[in-house]
Amino acid sequence: MSLAMISGSAVESAVPSPISQNQGSIIPSSGIAPSVGAENVCQVTTESGGPAVAAITSPMRLRVYQRQGGAAQLPVNLVLAGAADCVQARILRDDRSTLVDWTTIASAAFASGAGVSSSLNTPNGGWYFFEVRAIKDHAAGPVATLDYIGVGEVFVTAGQSNSTFFGEQPQRTKTGKVVYFDGATWQLCQDPLPNVDPQGSGGAPWCPLGDSIAAGYGVPVAFAPTGWGGSSISQWQANASTSPGGVGVLYKRMTQTVAYFGPGGVRAVLWHQGESDVSMPQNTYVTSLLAIIQGSREAAGTAVPWIVAQATYPHDWSSSSLALWRTLSCEGQCIDERNAQRQQIRAAQSQLVGAGNVFAGPDTDVLGLMYRPDGIHFSVAGLHAEVQLWGSSIHAAIQSLIQQP
Repeated sequence: MSLAMISGSAVESAVPSPISQNQGSIIPSSGIAPSVGAENVCQVTTESGGPAVAAITSPMRLRVYQRQGGAAQLPVNLVLAGAADCVQARILRDDRSTLVDWTTIASAAFASGAGVSSSLNTPNGGWYFFEVRAIKDHAAGPVATLDYIGVGEVFVTAGQSNSTFFGEQPQRTKTGKVVYFDGATWQLCQDPLPNVDPQGSGGAPWCPLGDSIAAGYGVPVAFAPTGWGGSSISQWQANASTSPGGVGVLYKRMTQTVAYFGPGGVRAVLWHQGESDVSMPQNTYVTSLLAIIQGSREAAGTAVPWIVAQATYPHDWSSSSLALWRTLSCEGQCIDERNAQRQQIRAAQSQLVGAGNVFAGPDTDVLGLMYRPDGIHFSVAGLHAEVQLWGSSIHAAIQSLIQQP
């Protein structure tokens, strides 16, 4: 079965801007900055008659940009329809009041069709309107606008079925402040995502979790799921021949997703996996996950944080039908053996915490069979109980990261 993979600049133009249906790829950064005398050439004496903006390739509609210290450098990449001396941008709140007034982001003798690459410091929050205009001979051109631009919290998720769409019912954002990125498009958060894991048709905790984070921090939230139902940690290795879709595909998809956001572009990777590996030795699990973490950081160009859940079997799994069958077949001895193995994986997941920007995730094993109709996957009540656990862990991790020098 084919898994959707990120293909470089294609994802950047996946959602067309209102002013162009053919955006092409991101224009390589030219490091353009306002030149000496920019304020003079950028002074507007008439609001009409200037050059137009032909296309905007970033920022992107419905995309959330990770905040750092209460703001983000919003990337601006565009193409001019006519010759220009200056390019300015501004940010409006959702009520159209001004948050960031017209700011010169580039000034030079731009030819018609030229690409402009710059950035705009933008306070956290959203959804915002992004507006940009070009100026020639002090005449401003028409204003090009993008809506649904956010600065907030961005998470990549990875793991097995309880990190994807196997919950009892699909979930969706109720605040309208949460989005998904599936490797190709940005969209309001709604389960499932066939491009991510076509096996699952149910729900994940991410949409309601995003609503909770958005309410708590007052910012929009994005999730980029990369999990695969039933996957072992061995299938997440860079050279895994058993990875669904081809050698190392799960690893490549996750690392490409982290790389897509760039250094500092992700708050954390959320890891929820372990059910498939209960019989694995503790040291093997630790070594395997550290290799995945290191790969993500090499791809990101920075020590992207990880939040690792404790996930094996529900704490009362021995009351399940599977456990009762095992009791009959081995007089209960295999129950004790499996519980001992389960504790090894839990110990491995705990051992990783503190290993350089690795934080404790929720202990989802505490959510017992009353939350799991099939003994593994969560009911609606279970998903929302999981949200509370993830929310506490993420808040603690964010507070620790904020306090880092």
